[in-house]
Amino acid sequence: MITYEEFIMIHTLYKQGYSMRAISRMTGIDRRTISKRLKENEYKLRERVLHNCYFLY
Repeated sequence: MITYEEFIMIHTLYKQGYSMRAISRMTGIDRRTISKRLKENEYKLRERVLHNCYFLY
């Protein structure tokens, strides 16, 4: 999960000509996450899903 600031930073760095790998190295965010977020035009708040492994027992 990334913050709004990280979302803006990813888009700004990409517009400045940095590659997805370079952005990943700079921010510490996985390349696949960078790729997914660059496809989005606006920030969407995602709720974290908690899985309780003992729920079924």
